[in-house]
Amino acid sequence: MNKKSVLDIDTFTCCTCGITFHVDFMSDEIQICKVCKQKEVIELDNNARVFCVNYINGKDMSDAKKYGTMVPLTEGNVNVFNLDRLTWTLKDVLEKYFFDPQRDYILLSGGLPINFAVGAICTKFGKLNLLLWDAKNRKYIHKVFNI
Repeated sequence: MNKKSVLDIDTFTCCTCGITFHVDFMSDEIQICKVCKQKEVIELDNNARVFCVNYINGKDMSDAKKYGTMVPLTEGNVNVFNLDRLTWTLKDVLEKYFFDPQRDYILLSGGLPINFAVGAICTKFGKLNLLLWDAKNRKYIHKVFNI
């Protein structure tokens, strides 16, 4: 069994319940969530980025930072009536930062047209790591969306 060093502590998040937990000295076997006992967990990458669909200055998104470095796709007020320009801008940012659907996250925020446009652009990836706001527990939860 291949053991990891004490400095190599992994962070996992459950795709079902959204709980994030740390695991040290684990084997390379399938990880199981300690809360809901599901086998759908993913290892968090320290180099991951969180692409925020519409970053609003002053809105507390600090909980999402545990998933990676924040990268705003748009900021502030966005003209949602010019979808061609909006889609071009979103594509440009995703390509500029080399969006990796296996590693990076999309934090849904802002108006429906902006989120719809990001979803349409990302259909080519087949899978997205989404961060959704859980108002009851006041935190972001991770959900995998298979397109």
